[in-house]
Amino acid sequence: MGIRIHIMPSFGRNPLGGNEVSAKTLALVTGGAIRLGEANCRELADAGYTIVVHAHRNQAQAQALAKSLGGHAVTADLTNEAAVHAMFERIDSMGHLRVLVNNAATFEGGPFDT
Repeated sequence: MGIRIHIMPSFGRNPLGGNEVSAKTLALVTGGAIRLGEANCRELADAGYTIVVHAHRNQAQAQALAKSLGGHAVTADLTNEAAVHAMFERIDSMGHLRVLVNNAATFEGGPFDT
């Protein structure tokens, strides 16, 4: 059992025509370096997208995952509007962003209070 990603037919279309996902068709996964975000990155890469792995704290993992998938890594604090704008300017220079997975979250492991 794994994560299943359903790619809507319109996502698979090249903006210039045709149904193929081109090498410049990007999928951005925020918080994509670890756990569920990493799994999303791998599934989208398998579907033919060039992955943009976003991280704020897990930059080394984002770089390693992006390299292993032939994608890109970006860093930004998503609570900082200027940082988000700068991140998207960088992504715009990489290709055509077609998929955004808003996966970023704060995770603090520990026992539940009873």
